[in-house]
This record gives sequence, C-alpha cells and structure tokens, in this order.
Amino acid sequence: MLTCVLKKYDYDQPATGGSLGKKGALITSAMFESQSAILNQFCDTRADYVGACRFFNNPKVSLENLIQIGVIPSVEAVQGQDVLCIQDTSEIELTNNSGKYRLSDPDLGPLTKETMCGFLLHPSLVLNAGTGFPLALADIYIWNRKFGKEDKHGRNYASLPIEEKESYRWPQRAAAAKEQLAKARQVTIIADREADIYEEFALLPDQKTHLLIRSKSNRQLHGRPDKLFEAIGAEPAAACITLEIKANKKRCNRTAQLEVRFLKVRLQRPKNANKQLPDHVGLYVVEVRELAHSVPKGEEPILWRLLTTHPVDNAGQALQIVQWYAWRWNIEQLFRILKTEGLQIQRSQLESGIALKKLCVMALQTALLIMQLIADRDNESQQRATIIFSKEELIFMKALILTKLNGKTSLQQDPHPENSLAWASWAMGRLGGWKGYPSESPPGPITMLRGLTKFQQLFEGWRLARQFADWPSQGPPEQTR
Repeated sequence: MLTCVLKKYDYDQPATGGSLGKKGALITSAMFESQSAILNQFCDTRADYVGACRFFNNPKVSLENLIQIGVIPSVEAVQGQDVLCIQDTSEIELTNNSGKYRLSDPDLGPLTKETMCGFLLHPSLVLNAGTGFPLALADIYIWNRKFGKEDKHGRNYASLPIEEKESYRWPQRAAAAKEQLAKARQVTIIADREADIYEEFALLPDQKTHLLIRSKSNRQLHGRPDKLFEAIGAEPAAACITLEIKANKKRCNRTAQLEVRFLKVRLQRPKNANKQLPDHVGLYVVEVRELAHSVPKGEEPILWRLLTTHPVDNAGQALQIVQWYAWRWNIEQLFRILKTEGLQIQRSQLESGIALKKLCVMALQTALLIMQLIADRDNESQQRATIIFSKEELIFMKALILTKLNGKTSLQQDPHPENSLAWASWAMGRLGGWKGYPSESPPGPITMLRGLTKFQQLFEGWRLARQFADWPSQGPPEQTR
C-alpha cells in the first residue's frame, strides 16, 4: 500500500530532485501498512531496521528534499478548487527518550518547558472548502530552539522586528503555502490566535488569497474611539446556531448553542509595527459567543472573534466563516494521528535530531492518508478508494466484505458504492472493531488504525497464499529482493 506521493516518483533514484528513492518508498509504505513510526514496528527484520536507520541518517537524504516531495502533490490536488489552508504548530517532545540524545545535537532544543527536549512542527493542511476533505500538505516547516538562549525579556523581544521573532513563521509560512497553492481558484488561510499579526493582514491577501484568523488582541480601530471587542460585542445577534465542538485538553465534545454577530472594521496599525505598512487595514469580524445554558459545568464558554478578509454582509456569509473556522480541528486531528494516539512519532528509536525530523516529515504524509480514509466515511466527497489502496488490495477487500464483514441484516451491509473511499472506510472500521450499525458513532482514527493494520495482515496472507499456490508442482518461486 503506497501513498499518493509514492505513486508519482521513480524510487530507484536517490532521494534528490523530487524522488524519495527506493529505500524511502519502502519505508513510507511500511510505515503506512504498520500504522506506526516506531522502527521496531514497521521494520520486519534486523536488516530492515539497520537500513531504515542508515536512510534517515544519510546526509544525502536532505530534509529539504523530503519536505519538497511531501508538498509537491498539492499543486495538482488543488487545481481549480476553492481550498482552506489550515496552519498550526505542534511540539514533538522527545523527553521520555532523552537518554538517547545529546544536548549538543544542533537539531534538538528546549520546548515550551525548558526541561522538555525536541523540535517544533508547523504544517499547512489543505482542505476542500466545500466538503472539508483533506487534499494535501501545502507546506511543512520544522525547526528547533537552542539550549542556553536568552529568554524573551533578556532579548527585549517586544522591540525586535517581526523578521527576528519566532512568530514570523506565521506570515512567512502562509506566503510559502500561498505560492504552492497558486493553481487553486481561491485560498483561505486559517489559523488560531498566534497568527493574529498585523503584517500578515497588511501583506498577504490578494484577489484570490484570503485570511481567517482568530483574534488575540483587543485591537484599536481606525477612526473610532472604541476597540475591536467592544465594537463587535455591541452588535445585535445576526443568527443563533448549534455547532458540534470537538474535544481538546480544556473541554469535552459537546453541541454548543451560539450567537453570531458580524461587523466591518478597520484595524489601526500597531505602534510597534513597521511604519512602512499601511496605517490601517479593512477587515470583517465575526463573533461567535456561546449561550450560558449550553456550557458544561467547570468549562469556559466558546468565544471566537474571527478576523477575515472575506466580505461578510449577511448572516449566511457569517455562518460560512464560522463553519470554515470550525474545520480548523482537522489539523489537531492530524497531530493526534501523528503522535501519541496514532503513529507515535515521539517513541521512535532514532537517536539524532535530523533523522527524527526526516521521519516526522514522512510520517506526516502517512497521517494525512489516514485522515483521508476517515474524512469520506459517508461518501460526501465521492472520492475513489484508489487514492489510498492498490487495485489488488481492492480485489481482496471486495472478497473480504462479501464473505466476512457484511452482516446478516441490511443494516450491517456496506452501503457505499463499490471501490469508493467510503466503501473502503466502512470495511476498515469493521475490521477495527466497529459494529457497522448506522446508529453507532462512526469509527474514529484509532479504530481505523486497528482496522488498517488487520487488513494489511490479512492481505499479506492472501497475497502469499496466491504466490505459493503452485508449490507442490512447480516448487517455490525464486526469491526476490
């Protein structure tokens, strides 16, 4: 089972110039089949383990080239589409394996807590703006801080130009993703409060590139005595809606009751911003405020103030902005699959920072494919299963569905068109332990991971049985490497 990235390149070439090389292709395939980024789990033999270590530590396999290969498919995947480009940052913490790493390693450093060791990952995940289906990765940025560096107070961080701040990654990587997505019809870059940076609003938007960023600061408005939060809070509610809120560290899953307001505003240039920037930018703000009766005890109410360059002149346009921002949880899902509850990238046995960064890039592409499998469970996007599975795997999957997975009642039959991605997702969910009843919650990432792992084991057994079917008369087939 090879990723859509692997299908496009010649793997017998070295890992340069747009190709992973044969070893890289085999590693990515094995990672996807085993649903793990832990070497002992996706390497079958000691020779495979040693080969994988050599690949990731080979200086000729550059991190930059692996990143380029990871984002190349986005060029074609987005052509002619309206897309959302979601940015976020996640820490890849390696503290539990810190005995393996050297503090002198130039590719490792402190994280939010100085006692934590690792590096930071900042991808740009692309979704179809109409369906929310994950299409590609438009940008992958990886970096690490340095041990012993002065804190923000010591560096007088507030007075530094934006180009010298770590937060510069937001406008910088948004610009990189914008370039990568040039063939899209319209691009909306979505980010949380860290990206509320005046330079981004002033420099990035154009006729087909928009921003949708959650506000962090109660900014001064141009030509008005009041500030942003007070101005939008004084507007009457344009709509009342219910919205499914995904769980995070601070809240559980719930259906929230929300009021929505919108207002056209002009943001004043901050005093510490570059004076060459315009003295104001025109935007729209959409406020989403949860009603008190829908907030569970002990939790904070939802309160989003969303800044966007999209025109918002009526309730329908405001609700579209809310829906798009609600899809930001997809990038948190990507991190979840990549880390503790999926591929377990933080438990890798690699012992150098650069090798771990390379593994992270390849695992990120694998995590995207798992997301695609989950995203079209209801066939809303009408994706074909060939986006993930080979033709041979689909032949076996059909036999598996007909003889093993379909139940005795109509409610336990795969309801989706044959060879659609939803048809395959139903099968993976059943193999992962889902009962198949429409009344049950649909299978999530962990169930899908279990199902994919079991499917690969069954498929390998079926493939080997076919390969060795003629042993008694012809003897074993010649061994291939």
